[in-house]
Amino acid sequence: MRRLFAGVGLVTCSTLLLEILLTRIFSYTLYYHFAFLVISLALFGLGVSGVVLYVRSDRYPRERLEELLARHATRFALWTLVALVYVLYHGVTGKFDLFHKPQFTSQTFFELAMLYGVTAVPMYYGGMVVSLAITHLRERIGELYFFDLAGAALGCVLAGPLLYGLGAENAVLLVAVLSAAAAIVFRPRPEGRLPVRAALLAFALLALLGLNLLRPTLRVGSFKEVDESFVTFARWNSFSRVVVEERPDRRPAMYIDAMAKTEIHHAREVEEGGPGDEYMGAAGLVYAIRRGGEALIVGPGGGTDVVSALRAGHRVTGVEINPIIADEVMRERFAEASGGLYLRPDVRIEVAEGRSFVHRDTRFYDVIQATMVDTWAATASGAFALTENYLYTVEAFEDFLRRLRPDGVVSFTRWCIPPDMECIRVITLAREALRRAGVADAGEHLFAAWKGTIGTVLVRRTPFPPEEVQALLGATEERGLTPMYYPGQPRRDTIARLIRDPDPAPLADAFPADISPVFDDRPFFFYGVRPRELLAAVFDFDWLMINSFSVAILLALFAIVGLLVVAFIVVPLVVHRRDVLRERPLSKLRDLSYFVCLGVGFIVVEVALLQRFGLFLGHPSYSLVVVLCALLLASGVGSMLSERIAERRRLAGLVAAAAAVAAVVVAYAFLLPRAFDRWIGLALAPRIAIAAALVALPGLGMGLLLPSGVRLIAGRHPELIPWGWGLNGAASVFGSVGAMLVAMNLGSRATLLAGAACYLLALLAALRRPAAPPASPAGASAAAPAAEPRPAPRPGGSPAENAGVAPLTPPPPDANLTAEKKGDPSP
Repeated sequence: MRRLFAGVGLVTCSTLLLEILLTRIFSYTLYYHFAFLVISLALFGLGVSGVVLYVRSDRYPRERLEELLARHATRFALWTLVALVYVLYHGVTGKFDLFHKPQFTSQTFFELAMLYGVTAVPMYYGGMVVSLAITHLRERIGELYFFDLAGAALGCVLAGPLLYGLGAENAVLLVAVLSAAAAIVFRPRPEGRLPVRAALLAFALLALLGLNLLRPTLRVGSFKEVDESFVTFARWNSFSRVVVEERPDRRPAMYIDAMAKTEIHHAREVEEGGPGDEYMGAAGLVYAIRRGGEALIVGPGGGTDVVSALRAGHRVTGVEINPIIADEVMRERFAEASGGLYLRPDVRIEVAEGRSFVHRDTRFYDVIQATMVDTWAATASGAFALTENYLYTVEAFEDFLRRLRPDGVVSFTRWCIPPDMECIRVITLAREALRRAGVADAGEHLFAAWKGTIGTVLVRRTPFPPEEVQALLGATEERGLTPMYYPGQPRRDTIARLIRDPDPAPLADAFPADISPVFDDRPFFFYGVRPRELLAAVFDFDWLMINSFSVAILLALFAIVGLLVVAFIVVPLVVHRRDVLRERPLSKLRDLSYFVCLGVGFIVVEVALLQRFGLFLGHPSYSLVVVLCALLLASGVGSMLSERIAERRRLAGLVAAAAAVAAVVVAYAFLLPRAFDRWIGLALAPRIAIAAALVALPGLGMGLLLPSGVRLIAGRHPELIPWGWGLNGAASVFGSVGAMLVAMNLGSRATLLAGAACYLLALLAALRRPAAPPASPAGASAAAPAAEPRPAPRPGGSPAENAGVAPLTPPPPDANLTAEKKGDPSP
């Protein structure tokens, strides 16, 4: 039996790995919002597998379990290879970038549908493996759950190292190898042709992996802004693919996920001068008044801002979140091409997330600069506007101001393209941070200028003296910039009123996009849709630019998933079990609502925790691994503990667990920010330990609730188990989308409270149920009437859950992954 459990663990590990890897590939080959859409829909295949198993249970008898497990694991491996080949060379037509309005054609829809269909097939077969195991091995459901969750947690841990060491393409090939190996584990005896085929397939896939490592053939082609024929360096990690293009008569240029571009600058530009384009002119404005000091550069990339700071005589500290850029590109592979720019004694580069670094730093600076810091990359848990960014919040500006010397200046450069006007939102952030610092008139502390599509905002702790204002005005004229606002300007235009009026809210509301300040509780700077305009974005997204367009995709996903749930889960279950609700319908609906509440609650809490812990841990990859693994493993332990609860105390244990989860989540909603402020200065290892413990605490209870509830319901209405399983999977898909909508519009505190409310509703559903008669030790199906023609799948949770993966969820990073696993014990 342990052999079968180990095989299930291999499959769930492979399923979670495949989801993460496809998210990375799609972020490169598609525009980031489509990556989120396609992966979320593909994961729906996990839910469909459970329904297929239920309605066609006569085709999956217990006596053929090993053969069926091996057969579906083999198909998982084959279709993983097919999906890889297809997605590497197929994207979507049309432009969906910052400078183009989103346009859909029939070809676009066809291409997306094909990508969805191809990637859903391996997910379906992975889900079938877990569904079969849960159906026929239900007498040891607790132990099976543990292997299910442990496999998914292992996949989460392996994703980052495999991406970095093998690359996404080869890592997907390894997933296929693991799936074929699982088929061998399921059926090791040479009976028939299946074991031989599985062994041959595993060997062939392993050989293909080796050949592709030696001579890459299966690799991503040219997509978006990158021409692979000019690429001389490429490397994957858990949140990006960084490539370097070297074209004749141009500087080498880095691209992050084929869109965000930064050129590699040479150290000789410090003495000889750099380019005078609008980007350098606007971003380097601060150095017209600050020379010879300490400069902190957030996101130095290829060295644009580093060169500007060095030319002004500063010593530079650079904080780069991507280790590929900081180490492999700038300090190793292209050190000569950059003239050793990052190896100079007056340049110090730290690999960290900028906001987290500043919050823990104890030094003071004359200049803190952040220029166009973003990536247009789909993280593991979402995508850009759907992903939190703690660098652009009011609290972040408070941190920056605290790290300035008395006459220091913060310089932020952003796009200034209607309707989003990110540079104006930076102004509202700075104004609010200054107000909270006790500044009565923010107008004396701000200077802003723009040219073309770029705008720069300067913020000073103390008022700008008149001579500095004149120096800045002279620099703007020399560089061809247009002042947006400066202290003492005579005109009272919209920007001036936005800065100086006592109540700027009415003016902010007049802008087409939301420019109100954002806070750590709702750190979605790039989300420019007001809550009241949310529905309008679905029906008329022509006005949306690239960042907010992803919100329309999110809402469209919500509608599409609803249709798929009805077509592939609700309708088949109703058609094949239409007699289920004829007797005692209200009682049975309460039973079904229990599964729904658990499914929504688990994913909502998960999304909120991923967002909350992102800033505390200081790096998206840390947040993903720590939060997901802790949640999955704790849930697995909770699931096993549920078997130790005496039969007569199951209802009491269930109620206590639901109440405890709700209480802990509510406490986290109000106490985590204060606790993080106190602990964020600790070293990384203690912060990881604290985060794991905090996540595991509710995870234990969340893992206990599903199997406990299933045992209670199995004794009363065993025929509802498969239906509840399907509804749980559907609820998890809806919950992931709903959680992001709540987080973006109301904040993470509201998201946590919504998750707690779901667990309280599950508690009420359990309390309104009379105590169930003892269930047969053999499982729920044993309690079913003898006339029942099909065995009911053993309770365990939604197909998505039991597959070790739940729907993809946005930020946090990428990120789109424990949700996947959530299924296990948490409905």
